Amino acid sequence: MLKKAQGMDKTDFAVIPSKGIVRMTAAVHPFQGSHKSLSFEEGTTIKDMLAVAQPDAGKIKYSMVFIKGEVIPRQKWATFKPRSGELVEARAYPVPR
Repeated sequence: MLKKAQGMDKTDFAVIPSKGIVRMTAAVHPFQGSHKSLSFEEGTTIKDMLAVAQPDAGKIKYSMVFIKGEVIPRQKWATFKPRSGELVEARAYPVPR
């Protein structure tokens, strides 16, 4: 991305890297095959991504999140920030009764 850097005149431009993109696929309903495909800026936490994918926090209570096939523990969702280029996969599971 081309942006004018501070201290440069109007004819000078520098390439200033923008944040990368993290993709997410989210199956937010346990009994439907539909899913959402979302993109987020690098630096977004899993918790914030899930809030966009499913605004009803009660419905993600029994969800699991994977990156590269590895489960990301729920305790880390508030602080875990996937890297640019990673695919975050979120899936809702039926509520145990």
